[in-house]
Amino acid sequence: MKFRCVLYCLFLVSSLSSQTLIRGTITDKKAGQAVDAATVSLYALRSNRILAYTQSDEKGEYQIVYNGKQDSLTLAVAGFNLKKVVKDIANESQTINFVVGDEVISIKEVIVVAPKINESGDTLNYNVERFTDETDRTLKDVLRKMPGIQVLDNGMILYQNNPINRFYIEDMDLLKDRYGIATNNLNPNDIATVQVLQKHQPVKALKDYEPSSDAAINLKLKKSAKGVVLATAQLGAGASPLLLSNELVGMYFSKKIQDLAVYKGDNSGRDVTGELNSLYSLEPEVRNLDILHVLKPALPAVSQQRYLFNDAHIGTVNHLQALKNHYTLSTNVHYVYDEPKRENSTETDYYLPGDSCLKIRECNFSRLYQNRMDANVELNANTDDFYLKDRIKAEGRWDKENGRIFTGDSIREHLDNPIYGLSNQFEWVKTDEQHMFKVTSFAGYKDMSQTLEVSPVLYDGILPPATSEMAWMKQKARMKDFTAANSFTYGRKGAVVQNYSLDFNVRIQHLKSDLLLVDNAVETAGGDSLSNDLKRESYEWKLHLAHSFTLGSNMNFHLFCPVRYLLVRERDNIVGEKTHTSHYLFVEPFLVLEQRVSAYLSSSLNYSFSQEVSGIEEAYTGSVMTSYRELLRNDGIRDRQKQHTLWWILDYKSPFSSMFGSFTTYYTHTHSRLLSEYLYEGILMRKSTLQHPNNIQSLFSDLVIGKDLDAIKSSFSLKADYRYNRSLQILQGMISGYRSHAVSLGGSFHAKLNRKIIFDYKIRGTWNKSLFQESELPVAPVCLLSQRLSFNWLPVKELIAGLSCEHFYNDAIRSGSRNMWFADLNLSYTLKAVEFRLDYTNLFNTRRYVSTVFNETGRYYTEYDLRPGEILFRVRFKLL
Repeated sequence: MKFRCVLYCLFLVSSLSSQTLIRGTITDKKAGQAVDAATVSLYALRSNRILAYTQSDEKGEYQIVYNGKQDSLTLAVAGFNLKKVVKDIANESQTINFVVGDEVISIKEVIVVAPKINESGDTLNYNVERFTDETDRTLKDVLRKMPGIQVLDNGMILYQNNPINRFYIEDMDLLKDRYGIATNNLNPNDIATVQVLQKHQPVKALKDYEPSSDAAINLKLKKSAKGVVLATAQLGAGASPLLLSNELVGMYFSKKIQDLAVYKGDNSGRDVTGELNSLYSLEPEVRNLDILHVLKPALPAVSQQRYLFNDAHIGTVNHLQALKNHYTLSTNVHYVYDEPKRENSTETDYYLPGDSCLKIRECNFSRLYQNRMDANVELNANTDDFYLKDRIKAEGRWDKENGRIFTGDSIREHLDNPIYGLSNQFEWVKTDEQHMFKVTSFAGYKDMSQTLEVSPVLYDGILPPATSEMAWMKQKARMKDFTAANSFTYGRKGAVVQNYSLDFNVRIQHLKSDLLLVDNAVETAGGDSLSNDLKRESYEWKLHLAHSFTLGSNMNFHLFCPVRYLLVRERDNIVGEKTHTSHYLFVEPFLVLEQRVSAYLSSSLNYSFSQEVSGIEEAYTGSVMTSYRELLRNDGIRDRQKQHTLWWILDYKSPFSSMFGSFTTYYTHTHSRLLSEYLYEGILMRKSTLQHPNNIQSLFSDLVIGKDLDAIKSSFSLKADYRYNRSLQILQGMISGYRSHAVSLGGSFHAKLNRKIIFDYKIRGTWNKSLFQESELPVAPVCLLSQRLSFNWLPVKELIAGLSCEHFYNDAIRSGSRNMWFADLNLSYTLKAVEFRLDYTNLFNTRRYVSTVFNETGRYYTEYDLRPGEILFRVRFKLL
């Protein structure tokens, strides 16, 4: 079946290859110079029906693809102040050059309306003013209405359903991966154009050697926002309880200097810390390994602002300075402090072998003290034939968390979770007409120490007996991690673009852990079975071969074939065994077949094969108390996974009609040698591993459509996806086949019904069903629905009255209401440069989220505290 699917995809791509490619240049009749931004249109012969169109680039070059069967066509070139030139041509691939002259147009009166979207080469230009209305306060609000662009809840921007790889302001990379600072704080009235740079390679010198299929965003500012200091402030207070929402934002953008600084403090449930999320990976990194945690329940299926009890403060300073010889120096400093609180009650019934059932009743209160800071300095040069990057990053995390659990007895948890890290990334690229040389180097170190304290002593049979009722358990875990990655690449252009890389990577990790009894201020170790002292070293040599070439006029083929040798050394100092050495040889091919089907449609067929071995988190054999009722250890068996992935992407874009669409389907087959099961001894959970070869199969398909309806001043988007998973799992001591299906449908609609009414609606429904084949328990599918309706009324230009309503439905809830309703009211009045805003959230004062869910493993009942009805008054004003 899989073989037939692959043949079908290849046949589909090959069947689209009989196309006509028309290309050429457009020059000025008088000066002989290239003419850019001229519109080139392809019509049915002597007809007004447009078959395809494009615009000439800066070099005056154009290219049109036609996938039709007409014998003859009409090709026309036109533009502002250009005399239209028309040619009848045969339907065959050819080069047609145009020489155009000026045409003086005499007009008495004209109203020029800039198009919402226009395309020039690989750049899409969105006119921000055409997408903005009176309710938009930040750039993020406007981006969400642009067809082809999505903004996720965490701030990540997608173009054609794929994450962007860079975010620029006036062609400068000020914010790096933290571009949420810009989307949440830039005023859309200061931005002229949002540019989407398609097929964007951030390193200009690698454009012809390492082509990219990802897009980037570039903001073009209005002249009034350049070379001036812009500063705004907000003061906000409310009840109940006492609410504060304050902020201070300052920015400056010029040709040589860019600055953006932000402070925000908020305890009203708005997640201001999300503005500092890292939204794409800039480099190799030393990953955090959080082994210990305070046990918390799953979050409720409602909007985050409904349940987030926070006290957040963020500060960020970002500076970029253009130096001589195309160099730039940038500095970014970020700080986060937050105190999110959670309070809930849970009842869990776990089905055990036979007719037995484990019942766990918990009332849980937790408070996290989040305290984090990072800073980086980067020197960068980026030209067409030279690239240099040297980046130093330092980070620190001083998190603490307290928890109280009531299970009949009162249990206290306290977690200290500090992390310190330092890293450096260096990259150098030099190219000429035919050759490319690249050197990269990364080195990073992190020290991660965790301490979890639990009282009273819960496991008398594991630790030495306590002599005091005030004794407690202390779990220590410390990880030291050094990672280095070095690479040298040589590339050569020609009919086949060739790249050859030689990599050498090192990772050295040292994990130590101990479970102690603290009694009368004396710490007593629990023995070797409760301790770990494991050192793991991995050395990797990789030879990477990459070849790219064109097939015909509109198809590209890329072949990547990394061959890597991995040497892993492990030594367990607790057991005292000799160093265990493992050798692995991996060949991991990666193939890409790209095709431009037409001016509107493009296709990409991809296949990859990868292999991984288990890391240090699966290698320690001493027991670790990861939470107050989880004591986990590994059996010392190393796993090795092999994964095949096949995916197909079909993109449609028509800037002329403002319609964008993307269809993606992924199939993944993963082979593993181990199965894991979690067993209960009372409320204590243990992990057990079984050597049993097994396969995991997953299928994911996703369809996204966006369309702007300028005639009725509205826009809409549709999104549908399907997920299927099939695997083996251990249920109640029995190996069982597991399958799950999930279907989601959703969409959004925005309309400005007239000058006084703005309407927004968003809906998403999900159906999912899971099944253990050997289980006789009847399990019904679960249906979830969420929808939000917003209505804004503008009786006068300065006043906006808004009402929004949210509805959540969960048919898995067996006690309590399956429906939850929320409503919010807001009033906004602008007086010159000052905005007054009053928000009344949770008009119905819904205080608890209650759900009962049944599945194959048990029953889960949860009560979660929500924020009460609150009133918040804010004043926002310009300082400069």
